Formats: sequence, C-alpha cells, structure tokens
Amino acid sequence: AAWGATNVKDGIVFEDLVPSGSYLQDFYDVEKYFDSMGFTVDWIFRDFSYTNQNIQLMSNVTQDVLDSGWIDPNVQFWWVDFQKWYNETYPNTTIPDIGTPAYINMFLQTPEHEHYRRDVAFSADNRTIIASKALFWNIGIIPSNEKIRNMEELRAISDKYSSIPSYPYSWWYRVLERIQIMLPEAVKNMLFAGGAVFVVALIFMPHPLIAFYIMCCIAIVDTLLVAVMTIGNIEINVLSIASLILSIGLAVDYNAHIGHAFMKHRGTRIERVRATLTSMGTSVLSGAFSTFLGIVMLNFGSAPAFKIYFNMLISICLLSLLTGFVLLPVVLSFIGPSPLQVKKRLNTNTEKDVILTNDDDPYS
Repeated sequence: AAWGATNVKDGIVFEDLVPSGSYLQDFYDVEKYFDSMGFTVDWIFRDFSYTNQNIQLMSNVTQDVLDSGWIDPNVQFWWVDFQKWYNETYPNTTIPDIGTPAYINMFLQTPEHEHYRRDVAFSADNRTIIASKALFWNIGIIPSNEKIRNMEELRAISDKYSSIPSYPYSWWYRVLERIQIMLPEAVKNMLFAGGAVFVVALIFMPHPLIAFYIMCCIAIVDTLLVAVMTIGNIEINVLSIASLILSIGLAVDYNAHIGHAFMKHRGTRIERVRATLTSMGTSVLSGAFSTFLGIVMLNFGSAPAFKIYFNMLISICLLSLLTGFVLLPVVLSFIGPSPLQVKKRLNTNTEKDVILTNDDDPYS
C-alpha cells in the first residue's frame, strides 16, 4: 500500500474520454509515439515600445529561453530573420528603430517571410507594433511533472524581464494548469470531507474511540485505493479524485454500522464482535450488493472513463468491506470501548431505575 500510494502518477489521459471505436482513439494511439517530439510554445510580447533597446531585451529573453533546456534551438522568431533580411537588403547600415512599421511591412511582404504576418500585430492605424510572438518547440519532455517544471521555468524568465511585458503560452499549458492543481485540491477536499465526517461521527457515534477507529479505517481505505490506482495504471485526474473524495462517504457507512452495533451488545469484546457481525453483517453486505447493482452498468459504457469509474467504485466497496468485516472487528476485539449504559427497570411498580454499566456485567 505504501509503495502504491507513493508511486501513483498524475495526468490526463484523453483517450479515456473518447468512446470506443471513435476515430479519435486511433489518433491518440498513434500520437503517443510522437510524445518525445514535444509541443510548441508561443512567447507573446505586448504592450511596450518596440525601440532598439527593448528589442535587445527581447533578444535576451529569447536567448534565456533557449538556454533553459528542453527547447529546440531552431526557434521561429520574426526578429531573427528580420535582422538577416535587413543586413542583406541594406548592407553597411544600422537597423532603424522598428517602432515604425515601414521596414517590417517590407520584410513581411517578401515571399519567404510572409508566414510571419501572423506573428506581428499592428495597431489599427498601422503605425506601431502592438504585439508579436516567437515560436519555440518544447522537446523531449514526456512526464507531466517535467512539463510543469519547464512551464514554471519559462514563466520565471518572463518575470525576470518585467520591463517588457511578455509571457509563454501553449495549448498544453491549459492541461498542465489543471494537472498542477489537482493533487493539492484533492488533498484539501479530502481533508475537508474527512474532517466533516469525523465531526458527524463524534456526534452520532456512542463513543469517541469508535469515531476515531472509523476515521482510521477511512484513511486506510483511501491509502489502499491509491495503491489500486497505481496497480491499475489509473492516473490522478478528475475521475480518480472524485472517486477518492466519494470513498470517504462510502467507507464511513460500512464501518459506522459495525462500530455502532458493537456498542449495543454486551459480554466480552469477542462475544460483542460476534454478535455485531451476526446482527449487522447481513445488512452491510446487502448495502454493498445494492451499491454494486447501482454501478455495474458503468462497466458497459462505451468510453474507458466509465470502466475506470466502475473499477474505482467497486474497489471502494471491497476495501470498505475489508475494513468493516476484518480490520475493525479485530481492533474492537482487542481495544474496543465498553458498551453503552443501559437503564434497566427493576419492576413495573416503581419509578426507580438502575444504570447497568460494563462494571456490573459479569461477561465483560
């Protein structure tokens, strides 16, 4: 369990959301062979004066990006090719302030450079450049955590040159942003849900120790569930996180019934455990079976996501049964709390009651 819980991967598997037989499945099956080729990153420059001084800073940004690692040296940047074009067209002259678009328009009109038109945006009056971009190719990064680390490094470069507003952007960043917050959000929501369950258990359980045991069982169920995710190659994503949070509410049901019933029975701890499993075991099993009937159709869904959700839910049920029928009874048989105090009326003609506690019980 410890190995599995510490080796689970995070990420979004897009093919899990596509129905079986869809042409997109074939696309994703082929795309994985090209993961090492990476993805494009646009570096956007905006809202600053394109003077020669700022252009030099823009060149410095480009060089820092290339030096950051995981970036192909063949950057597609209009300014690099503009310098070459100008030096070839106007040799022995200095490149003028490119804040005026005259030379840039001439450069963009040439057939070999017209593809840069989409990389340079002019104002409405066509007098100044209001934004431009450089295209980088992020290569060799496959794990999501490496992609996220590189994204943060590029953003640090943007912060370093704050005098010229710029930022990196890629389609993948929208995915990486979601992956980046998934684990912290999952932990936060699970702590909130666990805390709420613990408070409710303290209120409704006959003894605080029972509430504590129930929370321990829930924690074990979640740990084992993460291990199941590792074994089943299920990554941390929206589906698995929803299942992890849902497991807190499902697991408490199985264990709370056992713990509550244990407090009602009298005798030695072992006798109370036997009586608990005899009286409550069938009901708990019936609840697990009805849950199975409610989710079994998910296994016949057309998209793999339905099957993953089914596997997660059925694992929750089985692990909760394991803790409720095996772990919790064993713990209660050794260190279970005393039974509830019971008021026993001496006879029907008197109002006097006697509190029968565990100390008065000859079987405890």
